[in-house]
Amino acid sequence: TFNANPITMQAGTIAVQHLTAERIEAMARLAARLERELAAAARKYRLPFSCNRQGSLLNIFFTDSAPQATLLRADQELISRFHIAAMNHGVFVAARGMMALSTVIDDALLTEIVARLDEALRDGASG
Repeated sequence: TFNANPITMQAGTIAVQHLTAERIEAMARLAARLERELAAAARKYRLPFSCNRQGSLLNIFFTDSAPQATLLRADQELISRFHIAAMNHGVFVAARGMMALSTVIDDALLTEIVARLDEALRDGASG
């Protein structure tokens, strides 16, 4: 955890100061775009894809439908490969497929993130 880490505490303070209703809506819009573009990339690589999304939080699965509980996922091998591939391409996706957008992400940065995750999907699909 980052408990009592002064740098992350300061970053959290600044993030909360920028967390307006407009910014929350913008992050949700960007998350919806990320979900659409990940689904399109997964189709391109012939991977099943589903996503649970709430606002700016996403949890992705390489199955045709998301399980009722993340612990019941049937895609552990593929999500593990994608997790490592995403990090190799400079994007952190939690090992369980969870992603959270932040207040600093805008359309231009999301375009870069999508391109990097597309490469990670390609790498993950090829095994």
